[in-house]
Amino acid sequence: MRELAQNLESICRYRSMALDFGNIADLTYLGVGWLAFSRQFALGGQQLEKPYMSVWCGLAWLRITYSLRGEAWMGPRLLPILAALKDTAAFFLVTGMCVAGASHGYYNLELRNEPSPAYAAVMQVLRLGIFGDFDMFEFEGMSPALHCNSGTQHCQPVDPEPGPAYVSAHVLFYMTGFGVTILLMNLLVGVLGQNFELYQDRSEILFHRARAKFLLELRKRPWRPGGSKEENPGYPRSRYLLILGNEVGVDPPVSGCATCILLPIIFVCFMPLYPILGKERFRPFTEEVLSYRGGCTLLVLCAPIFVALSTCFLLIYALLGFVFRFQGLRFAVSTTLGLFGYQGTKAGECRIWLLCRKEAPVDEVRSVRTALKTDMQEQMKKQEARIVERLEKKHEEKCEELKQAQQEIDHKIGALTDLVQKLVDRTGP
Repeated sequence: MRELAQNLESICRYRSMALDFGNIADLTYLGVGWLAFSRQFALGGQQLEKPYMSVWCGLAWLRITYSLRGEAWMGPRLLPILAALKDTAAFFLVTGMCVAGASHGYYNLELRNEPSPAYAAVMQVLRLGIFGDFDMFEFEGMSPALHCNSGTQHCQPVDPEPGPAYVSAHVLFYMTGFGVTILLMNLLVGVLGQNFELYQDRSEILFHRARAKFLLELRKRPWRPGGSKEENPGYPRSRYLLILGNEVGVDPPVSGCATCILLPIIFVCFMPLYPILGKERFRPFTEEVLSYRGGCTLLVLCAPIFVALSTCFLLIYALLGFVFRFQGLRFAVSTTLGLFGYQGTKAGECRIWLLCRKEAPVDEVRSVRTALKTDMQEQMKKQEARIVERLEKKHEEKCEELKQAQQEIDHKIGALTDLVQKLVDRTGP
């Protein structure tokens, strides 16, 4: 029960980390693609699978666009758009609730029943509130009639008479048009524009974060590159990602005597894992095993089984080395065991340092806020230059005054010296 509770706790803790935008988009893309190709194989080559294949093709184009977020010429311009849309999720929720309320009201009026009452209600309200496209008679559930003239053989549309729900339909029309079409849609434009300006100022920070995450994802891939070792020496150390892990001592809940007994057993049981984890991560792994009293007891009782399992895992690891890269396999195993960083520290104790440039590039289109900030900085620099110039001018004036005063003092001292010399000459020895 304790192990089950710990497992559930870890799942709940790391669920938010797994359910990010990239993982959800990848799962959607893979799921729709699997359904599309499965249905296509079931239909054969004579007929094309249309619904899922169309959705999958659209998702493929979006995936290509999203994969360009790590490029320097596209990332700083794409990421502010995505961040602005993500930050406007609360506003979209409010708009969706308003549209749902109007659709529910339209559904209760029972104005249209084709193709289905619910879809007809949602379609009419979406056309009016979101797209601003409406037909008043169609919104009332009425259809214009055609009156044909027998003499001219021409048919002209005739407006229908007001229906029983004429007043209710018009009241709902005005409320939806004013509340959603005019207020919320115009407010949406302003909110999106403000959020885009805000994140455009932080485009460089967003780009470095996205590139660091992108490089980390590429580094975690276990595929072995083709060719010789000279052609593929492995991934270089990223200059965008620096993970620093401090060595943290773990105080096991077992006594010192029990630790001395368990350490050789753990070392023997998991010795085949030493080439996989490495020296930096093998010690934190053994300390993590020592922190569970129940696991240590089970390890003592089933030591031969753990030795066999570790040996089998080492053989599988060696066989997979012909297809995958050992570095990627070692990283996948370490992260699965919860060991991160260079010294095998936990994720909560690791840090990612990003060096961002404060000045915006000259060739980049600046937003209004960035341009205003630049203008204010230039004005402050001009004022500082003027103040320095005035201080230097005053300093020169003071120096000139001191020089003149020194000359006057020297002149008076010289005159006084001459006077004393004359008095000495007159008095004699």
